[in-house]
Amino acid sequence: MKSFFVKCMLYLSICTVLIVTVNIWYLKMDPGDSITNKYAMMPDKISVCCFGSSHAQYGFDFGDYENVDRAFNFAMPAQPLSYDCRLADHYQKRFVGGWRI
Repeated sequence: MKSFFVKCMLYLSICTVLIVTVNIWYLKMDPGDSITNKYAMMPDKISVCCFGSSHAQYGFDFGDYENVDRAFNFAMPAQPLSYDCRLADHYQKRFVGGWRI
């Protein structure tokens, strides 16, 4: 019984060390890798925006738009329509007159 207890404690210790190590590595990752980090770089005034799933996220290029600094892509993978509506309501104050979706 003592041998079983020692083996269990050793196994739990190894698992704990692995989990803590992976957690530390994850916390030190560059926040620029995060999909939601793009909201920190959102312009104050938005005249053209895009909502939708990953198809919209990667399908639109605002490089040809004349006011590219006023364009923002709200799309993220697996984003439902209800979330699009909530995003539009939440950031409505940033949309300038004549804005397009």
